[in-house]
Amino acid sequence: MTDARRADLRKRAIHDLKSALELRRELQDELASNAFGKREMLATLPEGQRTSVLTEIAAADHRLRSELLQLNATIERLKLK
Repeated sequence: MTDARRADLRKRAIHDLKSALELRRELQDELASNAFGKREMLATLPEGQRTSVLTEIAAADHRLRSELLQLNATIERLKLK
């Protein structure tokens, strides 16, 4: 997903259930990709690079989970309309 597309979905997701659901799916896919990438990198990265890469992945996962929590609340609100 491009940054512009994701920015557009974020903007529309506030008021549009379909956009919110699509954004949630994309964020969940990215979280799953991060988990897969982390497993693959651990197997191939030299020991000295693992810590910094794992720190970056953990930070990205934290941001994604935070956004998903907020998005889930928005989805529930939109379902009530």
